[in-house]
Amino acid sequence: MAAVLNWFCHFSDSYKTFLLNYSGLEEAEPEDPLKTLYGLELPEWITSGTDLPGVYKDVVAKCTSGTDMINTNDLYPILLASELPRDTLGAIWNSANHAKPGQLNHLELRIVLGLVALAQV
Repeated sequence: MAAVLNWFCHFSDSYKTFLLNYSGLEEAEPEDPLKTLYGLELPEWITSGTDLPGVYKDVVAKCTSGTDMINTNDLYPILLASELPRDTLGAIWNSANHAKPGQLNHLELRIVLGLVALAQV
């Protein structure tokens, strides 16, 4: 397979397009690393952190110490205040926590807060 890929790389872009169209194959687009890590395409408000509700910003301010990681000891009582069952909170945590097991980063915190809000509806 590697030999075929090496061979394919030597053609011009127009000839590659012709070969791909003729073969019915598609050229693979580069995979989004966040999509690879979390298993789905995340909405822009989660990835960029812009246009967040004030409560998200308050939680971030209370749970960070200047690093990219969230202080879980500060976050835990905030999550419990949602009055969601602990098993639901655990499922939410597990669905968001992929980068470093047991520790949320800012992106994962936004995912958790969004899922908590959704679960409260």
